[in-house]
Amino acid sequence: MSKTTAKSAAVIGRRVGIAIFWLMAVFVIFASTRSVLAQLYGHETSAGPVQANERRCADQLRALERSLLDHAADELRLPRDRSRVGRWLAEWDRRYAALEGTCGSLTGTRRELFSLREDLEALLHERERRQRPLTERIERALDRFETRS
Repeated sequence: MSKTTAKSAAVIGRRVGIAIFWLMAVFVIFASTRSVLAQLYGHETSAGPVQANERRCADQLRALERSLLDHAADELRLPRDRSRVGRWLAEWDRRYAALEGTCGSLTGTRRELFSLREDLEALLHERERRQRPLTERIERALDRFETRS
């Protein structure tokens, strides 16, 4: 290879390298600008709808968990009423079923919440079966000493 051929190959290589650098720089600037503008003006990226669904699902699961725990706690304090338990569990189940297919990565958490629901229902039934007679005896004994105003 002659010196002139080597020089021209080096010049061409340098020019190709510079062109590739500038193309890459333009691409990075364009992609960054597009991403920033999408975030600023609320345009959803391809992952946006999935994350929004999962966020809504997380909020709903949190509300369902709170509702389940609050109602179960109320049942421990309120007088026995099987129909009341059935009503709020049916409503809870309806809200739970509405989340089918919308939770994405939270599907396992959704199933665990249903396991908690089943455990609490079993606990309430067991309490009613075993603890209710004891509670009623205590209440009857204390009612004898209730002050009348």
